Amino acid sequence: MTSTTFHTLGIAEDLTARLSEFGIVAPSPVQAEAIPPILAGKDVLATSQTGTGKTLAYLLPILQGIDPEVKAAQKLIVAPTQELAIQIVREGERYGEARGIGVIGLIGGAAAKRQIEKLKQHPQLIVGTPGRIRELIEIRKLKMHQVTTIVIDEVDQVFQSGGASDVERILRSALRDRQLVFLSATVGPETAELAKK
Repeated sequence: MTSTTFHTLGIAEDLTARLSEFGIVAPSPVQAEAIPPILAGKDVLATSQTGTGKTLAYLLPILQGIDPEVKAAQKLIVAPTQELAIQIVREGERYGEARGIGVIGLIGGAAAKRQIEKLKQHPQLIVGTPGRIRELIEIRKLKMHQVTTIVIDEVDQVFQSGGASDVERILRSALRDRQLVFLSATVGPETAELAKK
């Protein structure tokens, strides 16, 4: 049996090299399962416990799908907490920087004004908390017309913290044929319901 590598999953050379710099050589089960369908542009609902490498399971394929030449938001990641959002921004910068990908965190609790200034640099990867993302979409500072993938990390937590209406609003503001990726430690009825929609 051939062993699965990031390369066989379809992850580009430069990203696999960057992974090995951080000692990550073999994909975890969730990465092996989620990366190919995400790369293929399919909608994905993945369940995985925290600590199984699920951030990279969606981050690598979406970074690979970003065109650094296009100065516009292309991928959006929604996280339930400020801490998680900051963590994802760091990972995004770690792997996206060499590709010339701009990453921004739109996080509630931080100064919106600074975030709006940063948006003027047209970062391609947007990471944030549901309320702040929704707020910036509504005041037309975050433009969604070129966003091709929306990832909702820890979907169950987003809903538990009352973010469901924000998420629906965010999804409505995006393209009809955008790709959706939901990740969750558990899939409650609400998550399953939204995924069906």
